[in-house]
Amino acid sequence: MKRNNGYIALVSALIIAGVIILFVATVGLSSFFARSYISDSYYKERSRTFAEGCAQAGLLKLAQNASYAGNETVNVTASDTCRIVSVVASGTGKILTVQGAFQDAYTNLKITVASGTINQWEEVVQ
Repeated sequence: MKRNNGYIALVSALIIAGVIILFVATVGLSSFFARSYISDSYYKERSRTFAEGCAQAGLLKLAQNASYAGNETVNVTASDTCRIVSVVASGTGKILTVQGAFQDAYTNLKITVASGTINQWEEVVQ
């Protein structure tokens, strides 16, 4: 009987160590993926901010010049840019398309303007 007591203690120690290793690995991986998710969310927010800035710049240029066609890059900061992709006539209004990018996150906005008012402002997939 005394031989089994040592065997049971050894097996119990191995099982407890395995459970602890599994717990630590799970916590470590979840922290890693949470960090990745936060980074992606931050990049998307920055790209959205750049796109909205470009949209405002494009709307200003369109208000100043009704024949403005877009197709230009706007400097947001010293190293960051966004693009006014196009301004296309649509019925009685115009459709302004802009793109903001940061790292590998992109935001594409389509703004429909008619008679000086914004009728539609939406994010589109391109």
